[in-house]
Amino acid sequence: MQKIAIIGAGDIGSAIGEVLEKNKNLEVSYWDKNRSKLKKETELSDIVSGADFLFLCVPSWAQRECLKNTKGILKNSAVVVSLAKGIESSGRTMDKVLKEELEDKNNFAILAGPMIAEEIKKGMPTFGVLASSEKDVFEAVSKLFENSNIKLEYNSDVFGVALCGVLKNIYSLAIGILDGMGAGENAKGYMFSKAVDEMADILNMLGQDKKTAFSVAGLGDLLATGLSKHSHNREAGAKIAKGKKDVKSEGIVSLPVVFEMIKKRANKLPVLSSIFGIIFKHDPCSLIFSHTNKF
Repeated sequence: MQKIAIIGAGDIGSAIGEVLEKNKNLEVSYWDKNRSKLKKETELSDIVSGADFLFLCVPSWAQRECLKNTKGILKNSAVVVSLAKGIESSGRTMDKVLKEELEDKNNFAILAGPMIAEEIKKGMPTFGVLASSEKDVFEAVSKLFENSNIKLEYNSDVFGVALCGVLKNIYSLAIGILDGMGAGENAKGYMFSKAVDEMADILNMLGQDKKTAFSVAGLGDLLATGLSKHSHNREAGAKIAKGKKDVKSEGIVSLPVVFEMIKKRANKLPVLSSIFGIIFKHDPCSLIFSHTNKF
């Protein structure tokens, strides 16, 4: 029997865990900083020691701390899977954080793509992307989900997939802003098209394959996040458009970091620049269309 440790018992952590628990060959354990989310009291060392797979279902700003707390406990052969879709203030995406904290071992993967937790829990079809430099890691992780509603495809572009997870959160804010403004499906259809084009441009600016932006990890995840009523980033954009303050989401946290990474080239990305201006400069939301013919 293989042991699965899940750090983070929130929506996505519990959804992944429920799927894995149906596999009779797996023993699934959870740990969360918020003990009220746990069905039974557990210690981090108890679930991590002996684990064959460690799923990190925490926000990007908590991932490095989680990895540091598992050092000396997690066995060397364990596979680490990150579901965080964010970026550190240093500009390091989650694959870079994993690489550093696991001391250059390659037994890790980024689980990305359209994976809405509420749909996973309902048993609805879900199609994710598992990005790893090692095909063996993909095969080992995908085997855990055999005969489940989660189907995984392999992608070796680990940084590109991790970056797409960051960008789709940012551009989902734009869809939320349109929702908050009361814009309709025509406007959102237009925005999805422009957003994925800019995602591809950013990948290209950072030396990555722009085709990843049009993959399940890019366009697929952007559509799911931008359309879902369960999306925190879409909801954050809508709240901002309605004048709410102190709104936090992965996309909002990541936006200034990405802006700094591309620097002066941001003027070639009008939608990204508009989102930044609306959130951090308090520009009017109507400027989301500033690059088009004026309304």
